[in-house]
Parts: sequence; structure tokens; C-alpha cells
Amino acid sequence: MIRVSVGISALSAFRLEKLRAAVNAVAPNVSIVDTRHWYFSSLRGESLSKAQAKLLDKVLGLDKRAGEPGNADELHRMLVVPRLGTISPWSTKATDIAQHCGLSGVQRIERGVVYYLNTRNGKPLGKAALASVLPLLHDRMTESVLGKIDGAEKIFQHGAPQPLSSVDILQGGSQALESANREMGLALSADEIEYLVENFRKLKRNPTDVELMMFAQANSEHCRHKIFNADWVIDGEAQDISLFGMIRNTHKVSPQGTVVAYSDNSSIIEGARIERFYPRADGGYAFSEELTHTLMKVETHNHPTAIAPFAGAATGSGGEIRDEGATGTGSKPKAGLTGFSVSNLNIPGFVQPWERCDPHRRTNGELPPLQGEGWGGDGGGCAEKTHPHPNLPLEGEGMLAASNAGEGFACYGKPSRIVSPLQIMLEGPIGGAAFNNEFGRPNLAGYFRTFEENVSGEMRGYHKPIMLAGGVGNIAAIHTHKHELPVGALVVHLGGPGMLIGLGGGAASSMDTGSNAENLDFDSVQRGNPEMQRRAQEVIDRCWQLGENNPILSIHDVGAGGMSNALPELVHGGGRGARFELRKIPLDETGMSPKQIWCNESQERYVLAIAPERLDEFRAFCERERCPFAVVGVATADDQLTVHDAEFGNDPVDMPLSVLLGKPPKMTRNVSRETPRLTSFDSSQINLREAIERVLRLPSVASKTFLISIGDRTVGGMTARDQMVGPWQVPVADVAVTLMGFNTYRAEAFALGERTPLALV
Repeated sequence: MIRVSVGISALSAFRLEKLRAAVNAVAPNVSIVDTRHWYFSSLRGESLSKAQAKLLDKVLGLDKRAGEPGNADELHRMLVVPRLGTISPWSTKATDIAQHCGLSGVQRIERGVVYYLNTRNGKPLGKAALASVLPLLHDRMTESVLGKIDGAEKIFQHGAPQPLSSVDILQGGSQALESANREMGLALSADEIEYLVENFRKLKRNPTDVELMMFAQANSEHCRHKIFNADWVIDGEAQDISLFGMIRNTHKVSPQGTVVAYSDNSSIIEGARIERFYPRADGGYAFSEELTHTLMKVETHNHPTAIAPFAGAATGSGGEIRDEGATGTGSKPKAGLTGFSVSNLNIPGFVQPWERCDPHRRTNGELPPLQGEGWGGDGGGCAEKTHPHPNLPLEGEGMLAASNAGEGFACYGKPSRIVSPLQIMLEGPIGGAAFNNEFGRPNLAGYFRTFEENVSGEMRGYHKPIMLAGGVGNIAAIHTHKHELPVGALVVHLGGPGMLIGLGGGAASSMDTGSNAENLDFDSVQRGNPEMQRRAQEVIDRCWQLGENNPILSIHDVGAGGMSNALPELVHGGGRGARFELRKIPLDETGMSPKQIWCNESQERYVLAIAPERLDEFRAFCERERCPFAVVGVATADDQLTVHDAEFGNDPVDMPLSVLLGKPPKMTRNVSRETPRLTSFDSSQINLREAIERVLRLPSVASKTFLISIGDRTVGGMTARDQMVGPWQVPVADVAVTLMGFNTYRAEAFALGERTPLALV
């Protein structure tokens, strides 16, 4: 049974007015009267007792303000819910809270938003009008629209488990795998396809879809950095060093003070002997003097942020936090940084001169004149259908009309699946700040760059954005390196359940934007639950706080590729093979196929290895922190990776680790130098006052307060220097500083530098 409850307004007055204005711009006859949160509770029985119903209403925050608008029956209701087939982070937390409050009869709670619409002329709301406003009412990548309230049962529908499939390369050879490569979005190169065909023919069997997806994730550009590790031939001359070799050269020539580099989830540098404050096994808090090092990590999360900015930036920060916590045999994340590079913002009513649509402006060296206070001008120009770049689509094929200039990309088009730079910067920073703060970490540094330029007839910019996530933390000197795994070591899944989200993100992010099938980009959208990740981190903290008695032998975070990447990495790094039980992996969706279970990128998960005799102790930690865990496999003496599926009685994966993580064909990049045709910069006609005003309005120069004040910069109590300086709190700090402990003057200082695209100037 499904219990339906109506809550209070879903939008503040400010946001409701903003939405009304946006709707009026595309459908003047349509009016949004009001909004409400609606709550859908899936019950295990037919109904709740009166006391339980009252308690559930209290948990949901329903009060006298709750209920539909007075004229609701005269209005058109439009229900927006989390994407069908997924479980929202809100649902996970709300369901958990309800069950811990004694509402065992509640199986799951989900929340939707009902928009109450009418027409100004009193006529029925037509399909054309609905179609025009729907994009403003929901995010199609993360939400679904239900025309009727009684269709809400679809939220809780789950199918039967889907079976395994395979690709017939024994008969079809490379062509069969090439077809699967396109259909599944694997991003395999021609050399990798031949490598797989050759090795599976040696095994005398066809690869399963699980094995192919796993190989694609583990060997994607995202995970293996194939371009940075490639052999380069420039102007016919083979180069002695790869790009990654150049990066590593700094450590090669100056290794002093480095403990770990390029071999774990984070790097580690030497710290100092300090007193760390944490709870003891007996329940009391105390200081413990120990040699403590500093760890650091920076990575990007570009592809998901281009599709769903809030979730993409949130899970980007969350993944980086997990990398820190999964360094060595467990560590403590402390402070973070975030950064964004996007194309021009084209803010409605505030379009800047350098953002205007003029295909010749940047090639002939001329600048458009200022137009009015704030340079609002004509709303962005681009009224003509002349396209400045013949290789990009006109309106109707992915390009926005002139009236939508404020949505970005008005001149040059974009793949329809990615959002505008303005939307990225309105939602992405909040996503990153929210995850950092909800986890319990301040964000103390960052950068923001906008860039879009016509260079010699080619458009350069950040339609696919850069979303940078990084941070620092601390780790005990005795925990800096992972251990070899003994045969029989238990492999544990720690954290949230798996669900059908984030499937194939590692491979999807390794493809050119626009070359992937839109439904596959849809699959690579992720969702974050920082509260669950905090629970898992607390379990890790309890383990490393035991010092030499730490039960963790090795640990990895679950990121790109999900279990298909994390579990092989864990056992291979420990010098072992493994046998896993697929159905032991905790799931929130019953209808997932073996490929979806093994390869989904559900967040807030770690995999770790412990000795069998430490299992009861580890279980006690998890129960105390209310963090889900499951033993999913055992380390074996051979090199074989086997995944057994008890549901169908087969092995979706049964292959040597040497094939999966061995030496696939190395990439070779053959390039030639070309002299760029750059336009000389003529400064003779520039008005100094106008130039100064333009520079100060460039987002990379202007104040970043709006990116800083959205988060708590003191959470954790270790912040000594944040971005804001002086009595007026101006964001001009050159460096972030965090204390190593509560009673020491030792600290870490970190700053973020950016290499701007100077080669184009």
C-alpha cells in the first residue's frame, strides 16, 4: 500500500517568482499558482496504526501549513518525482530515519513536487503549452514527470532480476565486439578490441557483457590515463618521456619529504609528531601522540557535471573525499578545494561585450561597443540564422535561439544532453559545497574560469566543463602503505547499497562529448548521500584509531566502474586473486542485471580486506555507526577473478586478472607541430576606463564571494586561514591553512594555481 501526504510549499517565494517569470517567457498563457511537496510512503502492510501515522507525519514535518492550495481542484496538477527506477538521496535518508524512529511498517518514503498550473484565458492546458514549460519544471536527467497523482505507484515498481548476456566473438570476431562497443558505450580502441578477441579465443569462450563493461571501466582513459601514459611521436621523432613521465619528473629529481607518490588513492608527504584527539575503545576521548603525515588529492569530475551539475559536483567532491579516506589502510580527510572552468555565462540582462554573438569579432581584432549600464544590450544578439561555425547545428538541432541567449551557447550550439555554463555555475558550486559541509569538511580554496574564443575560425571553450575537486587530510605514519593479502582474507563492501545509477561513467567520460548515445549519458548520472559517506568514514576512523591493531589490511574507494574496478584493484594490489558472490552486494533495486550490479557507480561505498578473525570486531564498529556492510568475497592464491551469481547459477566473470589489469596495448600518439595563426593584439584604440571595467567584470577576476559564502569554512575546527581576509571579509587570501591538531602550531598550507589557455593568445 502507498500512503500519500501533502506537505508545505516546495519553493520559497523568491524561487517561485523566478520560476513564474521563466514560465511566462516561454508560455505567456500559463501561470504557476503554487507548489507543494508530496510524500509517498510504501507500507509493508495495509495501513499504519493511528499512533504510527501521527509519528510519520511528525517525521515528515507536516504541520498546520501542510495541505493543498484552497483552489487545487480547479488547477492542473503536475507531479515531478525522482527518475523512475532510481532512489533519491532524500529517500534513503528519510527511510532510514523513519525506521530508526520505530516505523518498521514503512518500507520506503519518496518525495515529489506538485506544480499547480492554470491558464490566464481560462481554457484547458494544452499539450503544446505543457511541452514548453516541462523543461523548466524538472531535470530530465534526474527526474520524471507524472501527469496524474495516482500514477505514483510507478515510483516503487521493481522488476525481476535481468539475466546475463554475452557477445559472440568466437563466431563474429572483432566485428561482433565493435558492435557491442558502440551499443554499450565502452570507448574501446581498435587495439583493445583485438586484445580482447585474442585473449578470449585463448580462453575458448565468449566474453560476458559484465566482463566487457568491467574491462572498459578498468582500462578507460578516466582510470588508466592512456593519453598521459602514451608513447608520443612528434614530427616523426619518438619522444623519450610520456606526459605522465614529465609530471613524475618533479618527484624523481626532488623526492625529499615524499612518503607516497603515484601509487595510492592520494599522495602523502612527511608531517610531524603531534597529539591527535579521538575516542578510545572504552568510549572516552583523549590525546594520542603519534607521527602524523599529510595527504593530498586533486581530481576532476567533468562529464557528470556537464549533465547534472549539482549531482556531478557533489559526487565529484564525495569521490575525492573517499580517495583520501581510502589511502594506505585508512586516513582522515580534513579540508577541500573546488574549481570550475566553463564557457561564457550569458547572464540574462547582463550579457557582456565579449559574450556577444559576432562571428567576425574575434578574428578581425575588433571589440563591440559598450551598451548601457550593465551591458545588457539586446540580450545577446544572435538574431540572424547565420551560423558562425559550420560544423555545429543550427536551432532545432541542439542550438538555442536568440531569446534563450541567457541559457548559454547561443552562438555556437551544444549537445542537447549537456546544460549551459550558467546552469553549471548556479548548481555545481552548491552541490560541491553541500557535500563537503554535510560530510563535515570545509572548502577553503578554489578557482573559477570562463573562456570562449574564436581562434582562427575554431571555437575554443569549456562547453564540457572542468569540475575540480581536491583536498588534504592526515594519516598515521604506520598506516601509509597497504598490506599484502593473506589467502582467505575477507573482502568487505562498506557503505550504501548499489542501485541503477552511474552506469559506465568511467567509459562515458572517456568519450568525446556528443559521440556517446544520449541514453548512455543518462545512465552515467550519479547521486550523492554525504550522510551515508560520513557513517562509512566513522567506521574507517574507528579502525585506524586502533593504531598497530588496525583491522584494515587494504582499502579502496568505489568510484568509476563501481565494483568492477574497485574489487579487482583491491585484490590485485594485495597480490591475490578472488572469488566473489554477486548477490552478496547490498542492493536497493531488485531488477538489476549482473552487469548493472557489478558495474554501477553508486556512491558512498568502499571495499576493504580484513582477516576472518577480525570480522566480529569490525561488525561491532559498523553496527555502532549504523553503516551497512557485507562480506562479498574471499582472497584466493591464484590469479583468477571469479564472480558467482547464485540467482542464475553461473559465473558472470571468470577471467585472469592478468588479462584485465595486465598490459593492454599501449597508445601511440603521432602528431605534427603546427604554427598557430594568432591575431595580433592592437591596444592603440582601447579606452583605459572601459578596459578596467571589463577586466573587473570578467568572472575569473571579479569577486568569488558567491562561491565561498555558500559553505561553512570552519566545520571540523581545524581552519586557521580561509579565503576571507580582514574586517570586511574580502576573498583575497593567497593560501589556505589548516591546523594539524588542536594543541599545536604545526599546520598545512595549500593553494590552487591555474594554467590559463595562454597558447591561444
